[in-house]
Amino acid sequence: DLVRLLAPCEWTAIREERWTVWHAVLASLWALSTQESYHSVANRFHITESLICDQLDEFCTFVASHLVNEIHWPQGEEAEMSVVGFFSNVGLPDTLCVVGTCFIPCEKPIDVSDPEAYRDPKGSFSVKLMAFCNHKGRFTYVSAEHPRNWPNSRILSATELGKALQENPMALLHGKHIIGNSTFALSEHFLTPFPDYATLGQKKVGTRLHPYSEILFSEAQ
Repeated sequence: DLVRLLAPCEWTAIREERWTVWHAVLASLWALSTQESYHSVANRFHITESLICDQLDEFCTFVASHLVNEIHWPQGEEAEMSVVGFFSNVGLPDTLCVVGTCFIPCEKPIDVSDPEAYRDPKGSFSVKLMAFCNHKGRFTYVSAEHPRNWPNSRILSATELGKALQENPMALLHGKHIIGNSTFALSEHFLTPFPDYATLGQKKVGTRLHPYSEILFSEAQ
């Protein structure tokens, strides 16, 4: 889908013979997801470092300018399809989205009040990405600006989506709920796993809830 959506863009960096939009998107995604140096990525794809640098800049520009509406909160028929999908996949009724987090490496921040909040025990720095996705693993909301050491509940409350959920949850969820792991507070709108002390019997919804949400988030796009 990403190749199809970005194909009409004017890629001035694509100037090598047999180097297509498909190659540009693949190399850009590889560079962003692996944090490899331009030199390593260029060697991997058998092109020059300058081309990798130029097309990565164009890739980010095109994604930010042309695909701004591709990540959006499900409403109407789209929301109902997600609810049906979650019920069909794992038998969970009235589920609209799942939420998960991961870390994105970064340089030590210099324009924040507490740079140490971004540091991990090994001394590296990163921000925490929080993302929501539907039953197909497609992102519906993404935030990637808060320190890695902030609890998930704090990050959620600081996002635009979190504030909207606090102010008017019915406008966003229409009586449905979100699946999160145990780092989020269990509430009317958030369904989270509960501890299993071997007293839950055979039908343990919580034991299916956590692994499903983690797998779906890890495969989200």
